[in-house]
Amino acid sequence: MSFPAGSRIVPALPDENARYDSITLVKNSGNWDAIKVVGEFPHSRYYSFNVYDSLGTKILADLPDFKIDPLPGHTNPFLPGADRSALNRSFELYLVDSKSDFVIPDDAPYMIIPEDVGEFKVMIRCYRADEGLDDWGGVDKVKLVPLSNEGVAICPDEYPTKNTIEDGLSLISFNEVAIQNYQNAKKIQGDEVIFVRFPESAYFPCAHNSYLTGVIRGYGVSIIRFKVPEYEDTFSGSSVFNGTTETRYWSICVYGFAMATNIDCIEDDTTPVDKNGFATIVIAPMSLKNATESAGLGWVRSGHGYDPMIFYRQIMQREDFDSGINSVIYHPQEVSTNETKETFFEYDARNNIGDYAPYGRHMSDKAYTYWLDAGDYVSIFGSFESSIKPETLLKLN
Repeated sequence: MSFPAGSRIVPALPDENARYDSITLVKNSGNWDAIKVVGEFPHSRYYSFNVYDSLGTKILADLPDFKIDPLPGHTNPFLPGADRSALNRSFELYLVDSKSDFVIPDDAPYMIIPEDVGEFKVMIRCYRADEGLDDWGGVDKVKLVPLSNEGVAICPDEYPTKNTIEDGLSLISFNEVAIQNYQNAKKIQGDEVIFVRFPESAYFPCAHNSYLTGVIRGYGVSIIRFKVPEYEDTFSGSSVFNGTTETRYWSICVYGFAMATNIDCIEDDTTPVDKNGFATIVIAPMSLKNATESAGLGWVRSGHGYDPMIFYRQIMQREDFDSGINSVIYHPQEVSTNETKETFFEYDARNNIGDYAPYGRHMSDKAYTYWLDAGDYVSIFGSFESSIKPETLLKLN
């Protein structure tokens, strides 16, 4: 089963610059012992396979792009220094039942399905396809071939699949911990937008992604600012991956909480960055888009998603980069109706990574227009000691 990231209801807190393909498989059907996955490496920023339990909440196995060996005579374009435009870019990998006697071909990449798992899901992610290509990065979708222990292909009519993607769509709505964390943040932070690293309890977490979450209002304007990390700039056709950037990819996306619906995103290579390496991103109505972008600020569309929130996503943070999301401590995985401002702010990401953590303010459309006209793009995040005084903002709000 496949679906583009532009779909507004996708069970993975989707990024608009990604494609997600998923299928549900039944392991203990007696019809197969391994599944060979045949495909080509896309022309994109990131590519991966993740295997999940039947609910899509636990990762059972994963393979990121750089760990997938190409076929002999072919190129893995995601390896540092490899030719990203290589014509021969095919691979084969295997999903193997842990109880089977299937012999994995030498040096072939594989993922083992645990013994106690009967039904599982496989999701393929393809992020930021190169300019001018479709969202699958200019290659065909992968083919899945079920195999016997002897490596013989089984008739596709017996292929054990179940298209049950929809059964988990509402999972986030009924996650008690996620709901309480959202309500606490909304109540405690006031006009601020504080980013916290909550446990990845959302449907279909990704083994190679890290997230910070900020809660915003469903009306008015939210403004966030942070120092941006380095990223691999591949969209316009960089010939190779550098391999030393601080992250592979980052983005800011706005979602509706209840159903994890995507409202809008802005990605690393389209975000304006000032001379000091900071991005200022405004979540605002369409009516403020032109004024915001004319001022050199990033714009993300606000929408009518129920209880909106911001996700700051980083993919493949470099291990020695101490100012990435992986360096932020998690908020406890527990339900607390008595969380105070003091305890909540202990998990403000700025405490761990400083300016690299987004921080924001919320205001009315009118206050934002006043602030924008004044051209004072920094003071809103500090003490307001500028041409826009606190009492003025209070009146405008």
